Amino acid sequence: MPVPVIDPSVILGKTALGLLVAGVGALLLWPFKEARKSWKELKNSINSTRAELILQRTNCLTTLQEDGKEQVKLLGKMAETLGDIKVELASQTGYLQASSGRPRTKK
Repeated sequence: MPVPVIDPSVILGKTALGLLVAGVGALLLWPFKEARKSWKELKNSINSTRAELILQRTNCLTTLQEDGKEQVKLLGKMAETLGDIKVELASQTGYLQASSGRPRTKK
């Protein structure tokens, strides 16, 4: 049996055809690779924004809880002060009416 002889031009032709097919395939897939890359970047951006918003919400709720306790204390003090002012105003009004000699009238 004779040994087959491979012609170098056949090898070069098949190599060139293979490279051409690979190049055309790469060109066809390039837009999909770019779209996938952009999609990943967009998704990462959305996830980082979501994480930042969760952190801000947590910080805000913590601050509101802490401030809420302080506001309750201040509202309690304000209610006591207004109660004292009401009592003082009533006694002052009674004193002024008594000193003026006019009876109190109801509306």
